[in-house]
Amino acid sequence: MPGFFDRAKQAIVNKSLGKKEPDAKQNPVENYVDHAHFLLIKSLQKFDTLKEKYGKLEKDGTEASFYDLLSFIKKEANKHLTICEKLRDGHDYFDEVVGATAIPALGMIASTAALGMAIWEGAQALAIHAGFKEGTDKEKSAHLENAGTMLLASAAAFVGAVASFLKSAISLVTRPVVTAIEGFAAQDKDRFYDKSSIAAKL
Repeated sequence: MPGFFDRAKQAIVNKSLGKKEPDAKQNPVENYVDHAHFLLIKSLQKFDTLKEKYGKLEKDGTEASFYDLLSFIKKEANKHLTICEKLRDGHDYFDEVVGATAIPALGMIASTAALGMAIWEGAQALAIHAGFKEGTDKEKSAHLENAGTMLLASAAAFVGAVASFLKSAISLVTRPVVTAIEGFAAQDKDRFYDKSSIAAKL
């Protein structure tokens, strides 16, 4: 449905599709699916913001735009430094399980794929340079630029995968310990997709 995710993301931002606690009528798996949906839509909204700030930096290239982008990245990174935070419930703990397993695996796959693309683009540029393939200097430069972009993407995915694994692996131990000492954290923020409001809002 055209515009569905755009409206859903805006609704999440306005806290109209989120709820703080899991549905008592659902089983843990169904509730975690709602939790994952909520996190996905929030991530898409943040990615849109990141693209917007990066696009602004590419357009004007000012120092202010650069620091605005860095500030946004730093702010989002700090939100995920939850090594010593209390757990709210089992869904919080399973987030750490996913962060130590599935996310690093997907990150490594993405890193490998991007590295393969970088090698391919570099080979295309080299073939043009050596005369094995017809092409202009402009085409060679385009291949080199694509290779550089893919190489950076590969490195970013690799670093992200390693960071996710280390952070979540540590949190799997530290957060339950903190929770055992201090008790569970309050469920005071939206973390679940509220399906009951979808029809009314969308």
